[in-house]
This record gives sequence, C-alpha cells and structure tokens, in this order.
Amino acid sequence: MFSGTLPADISVEESKVPTQETLTAMDNCSAVQVTKSQENKEEDGNRVIIYKWEASDECGNKVTHEQKVTIKKSSKPTPPMGGVQPPTGIEPTKEMIVYNGVSTESGSENYLKFEPIENYKNLQIEIFNELGQKVYESKNYQKNGEVFRGYANVKGVFRKGKRLPTGTYFYVLKYQNITGKSNTKQGYLFVR
Repeated sequence: MFSGTLPADISVEESKVPTQETLTAMDNCSAVQVTKSQENKEEDGNRVIIYKWEASDECGNKVTHEQKVTIKKSSKPTPPMGGVQPPTGIEPTKEMIVYNGVSTESGSENYLKFEPIENYKNLQIEIFNELGQKVYESKNYQKNGEVFRGYANVKGVFRKGKRLPTGTYFYVLKYQNITGKSNTKQGYLFVR
C-alpha cells in the first residue's frame, strides 16, 4: 500500500509541468520496491503525460497508481492598454486586404477597396480590360473620394465617365508601406 497522499490528475500550462514525485509504499509481507514510469501522448489537441508508479513485494502483491498531467496550450498574453506599437524600422505584419467586387449600384462601399489604408501611402493604380487596354488610372487612389466604381476615366477604349461592361478586369497597384518601402500588387476584379 502506498504511503501518504497520492498525486491527483491535474491540468497545467507548458511552463508549469511538475516532475514525477517519488512515492513510498509499505507492506506486511516483505520489503516493497516502487518503480516509476512515464507515458507521453496527445488528447484533444493537448499534450498529456501519464506518470505511473507500481509497488510490489516478494510475495507477488502489486499495487499501481497513475497521475494524468494535461498540458494546456499557453494562453496569449493580454496586450497593454493602447496596444503594442512595432519597433522603429520594423514593418507591421498586417497584409493588405483587397475587396475586388465592384458594383455600379449606388452605395458607399461599391468600389475597389484596399485595407487597412492607414498602413499604406501613395497608392497609384491602373486598371485594364481583358484585352489589356487601360480603362482607369489614378495617381492618388482612395484619397479625396478617388475610387474605381466601374466607370472609365481615361480616353480611348471607352469614353471617359462611361460605365464599363460587366466582366473581369485587372489591376496593377503601386504603393508604399508606412516605412516607405515600395511595393506592387497585381490582381483581378469583377465589375457588375
């Protein structure tokens, strides 16, 4: 029989995993030998350690005990008030999001939109039809209401100010991130 309080099953964070305790046992038959072992496995996405102890005597009597230690994934730290600002000279990792569905219906969000706009500057865009003909350009995109809503603004293929036919168009966007690094993004958009 084991002596003292036996370790119970627990859940801990990665940095607080306990080592396997040394247990003692007593018996009336003879001296008792306690062996310990450990098994590692995974349950429900968490790492689990099973600590095992076996006490046996010379008469063939055995008793076992197991402790299950579930290692929870570490919780993310709470950011300080005001948020964490990236160190000077380090680019923010937030990638540009492109909303590439354009409708000529009235509405404030029916345009080719790039976000988060506050992370980028000097947006210059050219938009081409499927034949490679330029139908729109802007040297100051998304500033002062200058956005593509499905209408041509260059002379030539379509009359300036006229609605473009429904279909797929292609854009080339040149811009700078907040650290001044120049980038080019290319993609497609759909006008309906």
